[in-house]
Amino acid sequence: MYVDPAQLTILSLAAAYKNGKDISCKISGRAACVYSIVPVLGDNETKIVLPCLGDRQNAHTQDYELIFSLPYHVLPDLIDGIEFLAKGVDLSRSPQE
Repeated sequence: MYVDPAQLTILSLAAAYKNGKDISCKISGRAACVYSIVPVLGDNETKIVLPCLGDRQNAHTQDYELIFSLPYHVLPDLIDGIEFLAKGVDLSRSPQE
């Protein structure tokens, strides 16, 4: 998923809701498609990746977007985490508002 930093914060908190694990990220200006797919499939772990030039040229990724990728089997836990956060946090507003 291409997400902005506010969305990424919510997703990373939701991803840690059940397992408590931090998400690793790969910082590179190249091969985002590799870093956002291969480790997810191979390691079964959620990843955060910087978009590469190919993402910007072919997918029209915006300057403020990052990549959040996760294995399909983690999706139910992520949804549970988002629902939990939605009960106590106003997800539609930034803290500065």
